Amino acid sequence: RPITLAGTTRHHGFHDSISVADPTDGAWIYQDPTTGIIYGRTRNNSVGSITGTGYLLVTNTWYCEKIVVNANATRVDFYLYNNAGALLWTDNLIANIPTGAGREVGHIVVTTNSGIVAVLLDDLDYLSMIIPDLRPNV
Repeated sequence: RPITLAGTTRHHGFHDSISVADPTDGAWIYQDPTTGIIYGRTRNNSVGSITGTGYLLVTNTWYCEKIVVNANATRVDFYLYNNAGALLWTDNLIANIPTGAGREVGHIVVTTNSGIVAVLLDDLDYLSMIIPDLRPNV
């Protein structure tokens, strides 16, 4: 539930940064601090992509963000749902998905604000990560 949009940057997903700076590697939902619009982003060794569409968040509204990386890491799907479970936005990226040695990422939520006065940024209710077992049955 975003509380403050103006000047707020959100990096929610899989990446390797805990600051306002863009991650070196990752696949995450990003909020533009000027517009309040979220986009899907990927970066591989500092080379990035951003989805062609986005969604304008509304403050004090509960959302559910979902990021799905396919089994061979060639596509990342981004989803945003409302509190009732209705799909509000989706898009995907197939470029600059980090893979291989040195491109490791974590499940990280970072929200920062450029203001000089402390403000509330987000309410988080639930966070999960599911990794399916893709090994063939033997």
